[in-house]
Amino acid sequence: MNPDLAAALARLDAAIGQLDASVARHFDADLRRSDIEMELQVMGDDRARLATDLESASARVAQLESAADHVGARLGAAIGSIQDILAAERPSSTPARG
Repeated sequence: MNPDLAAALARLDAAIGQLDASVARHFDADLRRSDIEMELQVMGDDRARLATDLESASARVAQLESAADHVGARLGAAIGSIQDILAAERPSSTPARG
């Protein structure tokens, strides 16, 4: 075989090897980019779900706080009524000393 032809074939083989390696790197980069995009999509979906859950939980907390305030006010009124009844009965149930 002609030495020039052998050298040209060696250079061509090296160039094809470099091209093959470059294509493999490009393919790997695309694959990683696709994985990253998929992860970002999943994280975005999770974020939207968590935001909805947080909004629902916040609304529920507001409802519970309102109910607690209402119950507290009614309990306070009941305690006041019971104290008034007890206060009214004390003088009449205590015998006079003298």
